[in-house]
Amino acid sequence: MGKNHIYEFDVLRIIGALSVLMYHYTFRCTFVDGTRVPMFPAMEILTKYGYLGITAFFMISGFVILYSALDKTSIHFIVSRMDRLYPIYWIAVSLTVLSDVVSGESCTLYTYLMNLTMLNDYFNVPDVDRVYWTLHAELKFYFCVFMLILTGQVKRYHVWIPLWLALTVCYLLSGQPFFLAWFVNPFYSSYFISGILFYLIYTGETGWGHYTYLFLSCSVSVFTSIGQVEEFIPVPSLQDRAVAPIVVLLIYALFYLISKRKISIGGSRILLLLSSLTYPLFLLHDKIGKALFDRLSPLADTYTALMAVVLLIAALSFCVHKCAEQWYAFRWRRLVFSLLWARSIREIGKMPDVSGDHVPAVQEDLLESTAKVVSTGAKNT
Repeated sequence: MGKNHIYEFDVLRIIGALSVLMYHYTFRCTFVDGTRVPMFPAMEILTKYGYLGITAFFMISGFVILYSALDKTSIHFIVSRMDRLYPIYWIAVSLTVLSDVVSGESCTLYTYLMNLTMLNDYFNVPDVDRVYWTLHAELKFYFCVFMLILTGQVKRYHVWIPLWLALTVCYLLSGQPFFLAWFVNPFYSSYFISGILFYLIYTGETGWGHYTYLFLSCSVSVFTSIGQVEEFIPVPSLQDRAVAPIVVLLIYALFYLISKRKISIGGSRILLLLSSLTYPLFLLHDKIGKALFDRLSPLADTYTALMAVVLLIAALSFCVHKCAEQWYAFRWRRLVFSLLWARSIREIGKMPDVSGDHVPAVQEDLLESTAKVVSTGAKNT
């Protein structure tokens, strides 16, 4: 538990993951004579808005990614992000495909392998689980930050934040530039931008420009949330269209209080553990969880089956985290950083020694930066 760890985000991650889980589990129905009959009528009044927990994830990502990008090299950044995303994702995809096979559904080897790359949407290959669309948005955001670090522009946020915001608004209003969606998700860009701006407020780097951009970004988020209701709530009512932007504004208010350090939550190992389970839980809960519910619901009442499924998915997430993520990610990280170190040593060996008994300055810099990458990677394991 580091001194700079923001435990308030751990709580938000847990609440966000549970809200999305309950949205997928309880906002379900059966049809009798063409009439929709809710399976959890008492719960879905609230849980049908649980999909908005995704917006909190994107804002947290914007906040913490800029925080981590400012003190990393481009290689270190991309390796650390891939290390965070891919190992658990590969396991989740494999378990989901296995669940499909057990349930009698078909999944081709090509679809499975393309899903493992997380780039399948570029090739019009469907996700094996629909919740993976959020990872495509995250991956595009990571790539953009990687390019900013690589080109030395990451600290010039006074330039690229308003440019990104302007392109987002232009795309939402006119569909142009048409290629924007290849690089970022324009429908959720405002949340990433807002997270970045909240980080700048958190560090005290505030000015009228930051608050202006935050106001505009928040306005875009509220505007898009109204139109996105139809994607998550079939035949939304006027109340649904009103509640969604209110929830978004409440999330913004929470982030503002956190960024101004008005909310303080003490850390604990339990909190960190629960927070670490949110990623595998998010990846595993939807398709696998619903398959389990369909198997268990005929054996018990719906609420008992719901509780059993939540516990089973939580246990599976714990097993993936403890028995797979830590073991696999450790070896993945060690392999990548070892390759980086070996490559840097080879490059140093090829450089001529033009300074007599002393290490040339460029070699010294390369050694220092590589050592920083390797040592930081070791600490993270």
